[in-house]
Amino acid sequence: MSATTGTIQTVAGTIASPGFTGDGGLATNAQLDSPYGVFLDSSGDIFISDTYNEAIREVVAATGLIQTVAGTPQAPGFSGDGGPATNAQFNFPWGLYANSAGKLFVADANNFRIRELAPAALSVTVTPSSATVVTDALQQYTATVTGNSNTSVNWLVNDIAGGNSTIGTISTTGLFQAPSAVPSPATVTITAVSQVDNTTSGSAQATIATASSTVSVTVSTNPTVTQVYTGTTQPFIATVTGSSNTVVSWYVQGQQGGNATFGTIDTSGNYTAPASVPSQPTVIIEAVSQADATAIGTDSITIVADPSASQPSPQTVSPGGTANFSMSLNANTGNPKQPITLSCLQSSLPAGASCTFTPATITPSSSAVPFTLAVSVPSTSASLHRTSGHPLLPLFAAFAPLAAFVVLGCSSRNLRRRWALGVLLGVFLLTLAACGGGGGSSPNSVTYTIKIQGTTAAQPNPVTITTASLTVQ
Repeated sequence: MSATTGTIQTVAGTIASPGFTGDGGLATNAQLDSPYGVFLDSSGDIFISDTYNEAIREVVAATGLIQTVAGTPQAPGFSGDGGPATNAQFNFPWGLYANSAGKLFVADANNFRIRELAPAALSVTVTPSSATVVTDALQQYTATVTGNSNTSVNWLVNDIAGGNSTIGTISTTGLFQAPSAVPSPATVTITAVSQVDNTTSGSAQATIATASSTVSVTVSTNPTVTQVYTGTTQPFIATVTGSSNTVVSWYVQGQQGGNATFGTIDTSGNYTAPASVPSQPTVIIEAVSQADATAIGTDSITIVADPSASQPSPQTVSPGGTANFSMSLNANTGNPKQPITLSCLQSSLPAGASCTFTPATITPSSSAVPFTLAVSVPSTSASLHRTSGHPLLPLFAAFAPLAAFVVLGCSSRNLRRRWALGVLLGVFLLTLAACGGGGGSSPNSVTYTIKIQGTTAAQPNPVTITTASLTVQ
């Protein structure tokens, strides 16, 4: 490269800011202190003598992240030979050099030594090691890389990158889809090759089989759904015919039980969508007969961000009145191709109340979608009013005449006068009860949390979008 025509950029370190920070993050956000030695290996990884920090650091080419691979940062000394490199101590590590075997040599200047950092043995393991996969079915393979921070691999089927329609295909995440017909030979080899060292790989076997002709499995939902919202649960039903054993094993994207990326499913078929929409939003659900592993039923669903709306301001209304709420469906929630029909959960409303949405149907968008809700409360909700006096007061008032009679005595003398006085006392106490014990009437306020729900053609099961607080008094 010509010095007069090339360009320059910072690949590690924060300009004019010595220190030690940044491990696990981008190298350009990290702090170095007097980085005297640099070495570039065959994978493009950069090794740095972070001299005043007493550490050797690595910038991983595949990710741009920085990490400490040797030394105890900012702790000069001499220790650690024969143990993990990150537990060792250097004193002014200066120069670096690596040989073709990947061994890194460090000039540990103030310790008057040359230290050798031997790389951990690189290995790749693929699981499951073997599997029977029915034609057109899925099987998830997982590669575990040890000995290097870069765990990325390239996937091959019978040494063909990504495979093909004859032997089956495999994605960059290890999801294998069997071919439509059994190849010859029926067993194919799934290989994961380390991106750090293409001479290191791991492999597994996939035997392609024809679907059972005696046992069949179908997978369905009731009602029929084609999309599931993030974080929600959707039951799936497996129907097995041709065998008295109707037990099945459940898979999500070819992995038994699923995972956090594509969702999980329990042994009863209850599928829980992931917390966020995966890069491949269409997910395959499989039920495999335990009586015959070649009998598989499948269904597919699309993961969609669950629709949510802002919570409106609380409202207060009297019986016979109407409360109005304004709110908006949050941007980028729900499916823009699936309009949402709004409704209220009837059991969350005051008795006899009704709700009206304007508009009645909203379409999710990349921006907020406003709508209003009117809740009409019937006048019969006046039954919510009750006195604030003691609940036993009316009962006491009802027996007031008898109480007065007992107090005044039971003799026949002036009996008519005493009865009249007792009746007057009873009427007086009944009036007190009706007036709330003499303190005036006080209506009883009742607050309701109204659940606002939505349904779509793809997901007819109602999902709560937001709630609204309504007080009736």
